[in-house]
Amino acid sequence: MAIDLHISPNLQRLSQEIEISIFRIVQECLTNVHRHSGSNRANIHISEKRNQLLLTIRDYGKGISPELLEGASLIPASSGVGLRGITERVRELGGEFQIRPASPGTIVQVVLPAVARADVDDLADHKETAGRVKAKGNSA
Repeated sequence: MAIDLHISPNLQRLSQEIEISIFRIVQECLTNVHRHSGSNRANIHISEKRNQLLLTIRDYGKGISPELLEGASLIPASSGVGLRGITERVRELGGEFQIRPASPGTIVQVVLPAVARADVDDLADHKETAGRVKAKGNSA
């Protein structure tokens, strides 16, 4: 399968949790493209806009069934563990997940709150410093 990957050049490193989630979501989507769509190519776009990470995966295959599209917000048990896993992962991160038809194919879009790795490191440093200050204050 040919993959066209476009990552916005201004995208900074993200928290490890978000980076791993993106990897797993893309992995599951490409597995679905390979198993179900019949497409021999897919596009992946990753960008950041207004502190939100935008992930879009598009294939050019036969598309997703209307039954799954109608219940995409609920993701029925019959859809398999892949879409439910994506839905759960995105929900835990406070994001949004959408599947829609393309002509031809299917588009999966995920929007997540972007947490830059520097922000995560700064927050961890702040918590560590605050913990040391509090501990010193309590020992006096």
